[in-house]
Amino acid sequence: GEYPAVARALAKQWRNVGADVKVVISPDDATFQNTLAYHSYDAVLHGISIGVDPDVYVYWSSTQADIRAPVRLNLSEYQSKPADIALEAGRTRLNPALRSEKYKPFLQAWQADAPALGLYQPRFLYITRGTVYGLEEHAINTDADRFANVQDWQIRQARKTPE
Repeated sequence: GEYPAVARALAKQWRNVGADVKVVISPDDATFQNTLAYHSYDAVLHGISIGVDPDVYVYWSSTQADIRAPVRLNLSEYQSKPADIALEAGRTRLNPALRSEKYKPFLQAWQADAPALGLYQPRFLYITRGTVYGLEEHAINTDADRFANVQDWQIRQARKTPE
């Protein structure tokens, strides 16, 4: 949906600073998945869903950039020993405070190395006709989270009695 427009806007900005940019929109999902699998791009506009658990190991660990890996989700082929150590340490902790502390060196390395750009996080807006009871604002980490409490949604209508 929005990726072609975002890609064109980015290309325009990059051209303005002298970059030679050619936007290629994949014709279908299979072609795009093949492009990702073989890392056959110079830059790629792709959304990732981190979910509730902030474990980003598959996206930034050096092991996920290895051509022998069955799935190579480290799309920028980022490799950093300090980041790898921090990712391993963070993902093995259950205590959120300790986990956060263990991830700090990863964040510092990632910010210093800048292997990718986080452009935006989509926001969902519910448009309703009238009041929907039980529809509450909450964090959405996956597409399915939009309907996390759909069983509680209800509308109230007055019954019309026959005349």
